[in-house]
Amino acid sequence: MKDKDSLLQNAGINTRLTHIGNDPFDYHGFINPPVVHASTVLFPNARTMETRSQKYTYGTRGTPTTDALCEAIDALEGSAGTILV
Repeated sequence: MKDKDSLLQNAGINTRLTHIGNDPFDYHGFINPPVVHASTVLFPNARTMETRSQKYTYGTRGTPTTDALCEAIDALEGSAGTILV
């Protein structure tokens, strides 16, 4: 079975706009990425917080929601590494 990205590569723009950025397997069966309100992020220990060695450290520095948007922009524009500011 082909993966989703290869299937969308030859799809029309309307199909791509409908499906890009959605990954139900990552979101426990939900089709659209969840909206993450992240003013408070928990860390497993003080060292992780100090070194910022986990992916998400504060909501204004990215969330799974903003990651999905960046991935969608990359897929639509053919870019590599969109950053939202």
